[in-house]
Amino acid sequence: MYSVYALCDPETFEAYYIGCSLDVRRRYLNHFQKSQRRSRVKHAWLDYLEMQGLRPVLIILEGNIKEPDAFNREAYWIAYYHNLGAPLTNLRQPDPNKPIERVPTTYYVYSDEEYEYMKSLGRNVIKWKLRK
Repeated sequence: MYSVYALCDPETFEAYYIGCSLDVRRRYLNHFQKSQRRSRVKHAWLDYLEMQGLRPVLIILEGNIKEPDAFNREAYWIAYYHNLGAPLTNLRQPDPNKPIERVPTTYYVYSDEEYEYMKSLGRNVIKWKLRK
């Protein structure tokens, strides 16, 4: 099953990228491989965060989506955040006229501080460990 996710600024939580993947964890890590970067704007944003010792926060917008619907859902979320004025770096600009049923948002974080902060806000949060 697919998931639609957002990469967000770790300080402001603004969405900078919306994606869709069967394996969100692997896809998240792929964003940091220079050879995987197609968008110059996203590349510059990720480099800026890296220079500051930061990584984007991964937020699952929707999960358990079957393949025929997955990319339509991604297109919807890109349009949704674009209409909110988010500084998206996505190359694609889809049709915004797609209905949605909201699902609980889950935040994936790496540090204990981020985890505790998000928990204190009452958010669904999962702490990931980086494999070396």
